[in-house]
Formats: sequence, structure tokens, C-alpha cells
Amino acid sequence: NHPSTSGMCAAFFNVLFGIKPEIFNATLMSMYIDHLPAGCSTRSFVHYAQCHLAGRFQRYDWGTEENLQRYGQATPPAIDVGKVTAPTMLITGNADTAACAEDSQELSSQLPNLIRHHVVDYEGWTHLDFFMATNARTMVYDVIVEDMKKEFDCQLFTKIAICDDIKEHV
Repeated sequence: NHPSTSGMCAAFFNVLFGIKPEIFNATLMSMYIDHLPAGCSTRSFVHYAQCHLAGRFQRYDWGTEENLQRYGQATPPAIDVGKVTAPTMLITGNADTAACAEDSQELSSQLPNLIRHHVVDYEGWTHLDFFMATNARTMVYDVIVEDMKKEFDCQLFTKIAICDDIKEHV
């Protein structure tokens, strides 16, 4: 958390993750490092890699013996995203190496109840920008709230937006 190293850390994050200094809050660097990868286990990363290598969404690959016990087959079964019935909004970045444009477009074409596929309108938006960018609220979260208000006509989302507006002016 030393001022002389925050710029160096920001540069490292930029090279590694494509984070842009103009929308990166370097003062939060120590918090990011303390909490990454928050909410993810090693198994999640392994499963992501398995799906990437298999070229499809599939159940976790436990190895032949365990797959036979769990799934009744030697390889993990595919996950049919066409069975996802919940209203879904897919939000992607145009420079997201964890969810490339082609894969995101393919996924959006398979989701039966897609509300919207929104590509963030900021050149170079990456996977980490969704929570690290200083403009994530306007580029992503406000879009989500507006779409949810339209889609669900729900007073809750209006109240959330009003509360946020009040907080900004207090």
C-alpha cells in the first residue's frame, strides 16, 4: 500500500489483465490483491479450463472412473444451456479474454429466454473491468438496473435506484 509501488502494481495489472489506468482505482490495489480470486475455488478454475479445452459447456470431469459413477458414462455430459428458462441478460466486454466475443455470441444464440446481450460500450473492456473499473456503475450496473426495471416492472429496482441517487447527494 506504499505510494511508490501502487503505480508499479497498476502497470503489472495492466499487462496481466488489460486494466486501463484511466479507469483503474490504484488506491484499491491492496484490497484487490487481498481478495482475488474471491468466490472462486481451484475446482472452478479447473472446470473452466476443462470446458475451454472440450470446446463446450459440460459437467465437471472427475476422470473416467468417477464419471462412470456420477454420470453413468466415461466422459462428462454436456450442459444444455437451451434448458435455462430464467430470464437472462448476458453482458460482455469487447476485450474480455475470459469470455471472447465469438463464445459470448454463441451462448446468446442458445439461451431461450435472453433479455439482452449487452456488449459494454467501452473500447478494451476486460473481464476484471466489471468490478475494478471506476466507471463500471455507468457502463454496466445502471444498464442492468434499467433493463430489470423494464423487464420485470418491479418497484424494488426503482427503490434501489432512488436510494442510490439519495446516497450520491448526501
